[in-house]
Formats: sequence, structure tokens, C-alpha cells
Amino acid sequence: MKKAINLLIIDKKAKTILAIKRKKGDNHYPGMWALPGGQVEKGETLRKAAVRELKEETGLTLASFGTKTLLKGELTINKKKGSLLVHEVSVKKGKISPTDPQIDKAEWIESDDLISSLIMNQYPRAQIQKLSQLLVDRIK
Repeated sequence: MKKAINLLIIDKKAKTILAIKRKKGDNHYPGMWALPGGQVEKGETLRKAAVRELKEETGLTLASFGTKTLLKGELTINKKKGSLLVHEVSVKKGKISPTDPQIDKAEWIESDDLISSLIMNQYPRAQIQKLSQLLVDRIK
């Protein structure tokens, strides 16, 4: 089973999260807001995958990596099952500039905007509920 990591990056003062918006032509959930992240490559640690995905999807550099998995779930994309792990991370200050060709943009958004986008794009309901509760618990 493939593993994917999603990165929860919170601006606690502004009560926003860093999210990426997939391009309209993307194979997986086109036009949807999502947490930055992606597949963990063979031989790659979760931390190394986080560093790589963060850089590709936001242009930012990892400052700290939360080793505790905050959310774990299963996801099926293109008929392939995988496990999805959410870890909270922090980033160094810098200019947001995605280089991943599947990403339209990355920006700080309200958590409600993320959840609404997931619902509209028919993301798995069980994962939406878990993520929604996690966001409520983390953004106070």
C-alpha cells in the first residue's frame, strides 16, 4: 500500500492554514483546495517526503516536523489504495512560489474554505469529518 503525507501548517495568529489549489486539469481532484503533500517515494522517510513536497508545492522550506501522526486514513485514487498521514509542520518565512505543474497556487486560507472545497470535490466524507475535527482542535 502506498503512503502519502499531508502537511498541516497553521498560522495561529491569523487562524489560517497554508493550502494548495490543484489546477483544473489535474488528475486528482481538479480545482480543489488541499493540504500540501503527496506520495512518499520508495526509500524516503516521512520527513524527507515532507521537505520535498513542501518545496515543490509551496516553494517554502520546512522549519520543524511533527513526528506524531495527527490523522491517519485510507484513500483510493485511480483504483489504488493508500494510507494518508497528516503531520503538523512549521515553515520558514519566505515567498510562496509553487513549482509543481499540478498546483495552481498556494496561499493562506480559512479552514472552512478548505473543508468546503473538499466537500464540493466529493473527497471521501470520512476523511473530511476527521480533518474538520482536527482543524477545530488545532485552530483555537
